[in-house]
Amino acid sequence: MPRFNYRTAGIALVIGISSIQIVHLTKFQFHTLDSVAFQAPVNETGTNPIVQLHETDSIHENVIQSSCFPPRDGAQSSFTTIVYIKLAWVNLHSETFYSFVNYFCSCNEDIHKHRPWKLNPHSIPHFYFGPESFVRSDLRRILQEFNETTCGPILIGTPSTPDVTLHTTTYATDWYGRNKEFDYLEKLNDERHIFICHNDAPIVEGANNVYFLTPLHNRYMVPSFFPPTIVARSERMLRKHPNVEPVFLVLGSFHVTSGNPKRNIESLKRALSMHRDKNFTVHFLGGGSNNQSNDTLVKFVEDNFGENWAKIKLTPNSEADVFMSNVGNADVILPLVDETNFPLEYQRGKRLNSAISWGLGFNKRMVVYRPLAEVFGIREQHGMYWLYDNATHFSVAFGDCLDFLAGNHNR
Repeated sequence: MPRFNYRTAGIALVIGISSIQIVHLTKFQFHTLDSVAFQAPVNETGTNPIVQLHETDSIHENVIQSSCFPPRDGAQSSFTTIVYIKLAWVNLHSETFYSFVNYFCSCNEDIHKHRPWKLNPHSIPHFYFGPESFVRSDLRRILQEFNETTCGPILIGTPSTPDVTLHTTTYATDWYGRNKEFDYLEKLNDERHIFICHNDAPIVEGANNVYFLTPLHNRYMVPSFFPPTIVARSERMLRKHPNVEPVFLVLGSFHVTSGNPKRNIESLKRALSMHRDKNFTVHFLGGGSNNQSNDTLVKFVEDNFGENWAKIKLTPNSEADVFMSNVGNADVILPLVDETNFPLEYQRGKRLNSAISWGLGFNKRMVVYRPLAEVFGIREQHGMYWLYDNATHFSVAFGDCLDFLAGNHNR
């Protein structure tokens, strides 16, 4: 049997709420940010391989620079700007939340010129995450820590009159066709509403308040910023307590059904067979929105990796903070994208592969399909990024990465 980690979500939820004691529209404890800048993760050369925040051309934003906002200890007496981060479901697309808060907090003048919304520069942003039923205890634990490094306090609930609402999940079908959302269409180019679109939608490509998530769009932001204290702590802990053997991480859904092409498991099966005599672990890490039963996931691993099950670790339906902790503990992230799923599932780079976001945000080594890497400006880099040209070549790149890590482990 594969190693199988499972936490009962209901129990964790009760314990989490009891310990944090957050109620509707109640502020977290917060510290004054003043003018401290927090550095986003960078690679070993000291540069982030992609532009964290990018509109049209040359806008770089890798640091929270919040000195243009009033200090947070004046929050009770100063003007406030209400920013509503509107979730579509529990933990759905959580990688976007932190980057957009970072965006709102930025004092970069070039970014200010292109923002579709107008915030009072003398006000303190208040970030509301809601609806409350979608913000469960695991996400609250992350937000409680993230709150210590943001330019304004984080709150839970739905504000009655937000100045800006960030709609975190839309797709092309929301903008046209039989299922289009007329409510969204009415808000196009309305500076009070910002929409994140998760796949290609040419009809709204020119809208000034619709953001995409890859550089192949006019207005986009790659969501590769995560709570800086959590990222720094995970890097510190991994240096202090390295894994006994290399850990390769597969994020998200596990290709349980034949109609789900997000990750090419077949290429991984070949790589495991080719390198079965070497020591390593492949960790399948599922998010809270995975919705696959535990028995189904275990059977999937047994059916696909029966000969190599001892190398597999499975953590399905992870809570948000457990998911983030496991990302931090991994050595390498495997997006498992190639010619079988890049053209359709990822629309040749116009749709985000979230493993890229997590890998960049947590400064992780990655084995990446070359056309996907090129979209995000990731270049072959010994010891950091291994690129491959097709599903067959993945096994070679995987082995090169493994040999590098084995060499480091044996020193």
